[in-house]
Amino acid sequence: MIVFWFNLALLLELAASGGFIVHLISQKKWVFGVSHRLLAAGFVSHSIYLFYLFASLSPAPGVNFRAAFSLFAWSIICAYLLFQVRLRIMAL
Repeated sequence: MIVFWFNLALLLELAASGGFIVHLISQKKWVFGVSHRLLAAGFVSHSIYLFYLFASLSPAPGVNFRAAFSLFAWSIICAYLLFQVRLRIMAL
């Protein structure tokens, strides 16, 4: 179950990254909206993955290299989404 949530988060976040690159080139607002929704869905999936990881391990999820990078990526996406909700800037 943990692998499913991780792979889903990875797929959604990579698709959102590609969508943001397309938005930078084409400057279409609907591409930004779709990419933003994909990133939010990837963030939720990543949060579920981290919750399962935390529940399955006794220490915090940042103890090994992969989990530390995953937690770091999750925190960067969280910061981006919070700034996006607060400021509504369509730039990366």
